Amino acid sequence: MSARLGAVIEGSLLACLGGFMLWLTLSGHSWQLLHPRFAVVNAVAGGVCVLLGGAFALRRVGPGTGLSFSRIACLALFLCLAFFSLRGVRVLSGGAGIVPASSDAVSFSGPMPGQGPGGSFDAGQPPPGSLTLEGLMPEQTARMVIGGVEYVRMNAAEMRMMADARPESLPGEIVWQGMVERTPELDALGMVAVFRVAIVCCLADAVAPGFAVAVDDPDRFSPGQWVRVAGRLEISPKPLPGDPQVPGVIATVLDRERVFRCRDIVPIERPGVPFVFEFRETEPFAY
Repeated sequence: MSARLGAVIEGSLLACLGGFMLWLTLSGHSWQLLHPRFAVVNAVAGGVCVLLGGAFALRRVGPGTGLSFSRIACLALFLCLAFFSLRGVRVLSGGAGIVPASSDAVSFSGPMPGQGPGGSFDAGQPPPGSLTLEGLMPEQTARMVIGGVEYVRMNAAEMRMMADARPESLPGEIVWQGMVERTPELDALGMVAVFRVAIVCCLADAVAPGFAVAVDDPDRFSPGQWVRVAGRLEISPKPLPGDPQVPGVIATVLDRERVFRCRDIVPIERPGVPFVFEFRETEPFAY
């Protein structure tokens, strides 16, 4: 009886783990843990786990077979980790969007142009072979006009890679989005750091590239607040202080040699897909 019960428990736990993997893909939530290119692989692996779980639960057990507490504990641990895994996404993405109730909560580091449209989001097309994040990727637009000025839409990772490798190709006017982090050192310089979490494989390799953005009053911005920034990237007169820390990422990479001079900085809602999965070298960039 104990052997049969053990087989059923082990098989059920494995099937539940596979069901969670299938749910991630079929519900469209797999991007919260994995790069979209691995969605199909995740679904296939989940289906295999469900089938193996069923076969394991129904397998014939010999008279000398007993309960394997180590296997049951291991599978139960993985199932618990799966259950709590999505909670970490809220930390990495800055949680709910923070939008001030009045325009007084918006800071500008230059002449204040028209705000233009805010809160738009375009993560670009998914990599070849990946599933489309239907409903989360609006039609792509390479540029945006704000206050009569045309800006090229990019993400922080693309900006950093181009600034390091091909600075002569970097657009003069750029608009991008990210979440705010603050440090006393940057506050003293009249700046806030703006980061965007970039993912190559999964959350385990999440890195947050970002730039220091000059603002009128850093106190008007809160850590985790999402903003859209428009302006130009310039060489900093002196090296910037150390990296602020974005919770949950293995590395926070603040460009210490450059500062972003913004003409327009607008609080926005957190995008539906807050992470960057793609990095392009030419327009249209993966904004």
